[in-house]
Amino acid sequence: FSSNSVDTTDATGTATFNTLSCDSGASRFHIQPQSGSGLAEEYVPGPSSWSGATTVPVVDAAASQHSGIVVDASDNPIVGLLISLVDSNNYEYTAITASDGSFSFVVNSGQYTLNITRGSGNPSSPNTENISSSLDLSTSQTDQTLTLPALAEVNLVVTDSSDTPVVGAGVSVRPNVSSCNTTFNLTSGLSATDQYNFGSNQASTTDANGTVTFLV
Repeated sequence: FSSNSVDTTDATGTATFNTLSCDSGASRFHIQPQSGSGLAEEYVPGPSSWSGATTVPVVDAAASQHSGIVVDASDNPIVGLLISLVDSNNYEYTAITASDGSFSFVVNSGQYTLNITRGSGNPSSPNTENISSSLDLSTSQTDQTLTLPALAEVNLVVTDSSDTPVVGAGVSVRPNVSSCNTTFNLTSGLSATDQYNFGSNQASTTDANGTVTFLV
């Protein structure tokens, strides 16, 4: 099997795949209705086995929607964040925030884990941040504003004994711990756990003022 076989449903709602007869307990179908249909994106387990022509009936239910924007502590939209919803079967639905920080999911009603992943904002930094929260989508939650905590900015100024800036010095930060954790409110009534993971090193070079900046 390749990683994915893809087809589009026809006028009868049918999509067809060809395979040898075999046990297929590990298979699943990923259904993505057209935008605006009001139906849920969902994963459906495949049959335990198939032999010859096999029909898998799927009823795509009316959906819950989760949408909004992600902003930083100064209310600026954050672009390019990976956001995912993970359901009780550990199926994951993903979206990337747009240029205005917006995102949208249309999924089955139920309980989900909301995950947000971002880098530190410093191109030279290997650090990442994983934010997670339990999310009740028994009803839709739309037009939410999710506010991520500000990262601390650390400016290190290197001078010589005459207080003259040292230009072009290589500086690295070597963390003493692998990660740190905190809890905050993404939005009213939605608490999240923030795990900030430190890479092995952050490295940069002092500028004309002898200054190097790290975001942590």
